[in-house]
Amino acid sequence: MKIINFNGNTLELYSDIKDLPIKNYRAFQKYILIDIGIGTTIDDVSKHFEKLHFFLSNNKVDYAIKEAENLHFAFYEMINEIDYQCYSFCCLINKLNGQKIENLSEEYLDSKINELNELGLTQLMVDDYIDQIKKKLIAN
Repeated sequence: MKIINFNGNTLELYSDIKDLPIKNYRAFQKYILIDIGIGTTIDDVSKHFEKLHFFLSNNKVDYAIKEAENLHFAFYEMINEIDYQCYSFCCLINKLNGQKIENLSEEYLDSKINELNELGLTQLMVDDYIDQIKKKLIAN
């Protein structure tokens, strides 16, 4: 477990996805895959536009159609403030201020993201921890 203390709050996080309960592991895998493949940020939307332009300029219409779909989903998720990276981060939380996190529904995770935001957790903290976990995944 890894402990992150911030603004008088304590997050107890699983430090390895192999230690996750099965339900958390499955949810983490789902959310991280969507985040990596489609994304939810303006940078992700820009990357999809770049790929779309590349495929169109190289007359790869089938790839362009698929990329247009991914662009649509990334844009939709961004404007609706759906953040799969934050969902995957929440799947790594064992406890927040001593309270165990067991519900992994998107509605509940949204409420936890809002709570973490109000408590002062930053996107940088989330990004840094998810990057550490991704590096472990790639190394294995």
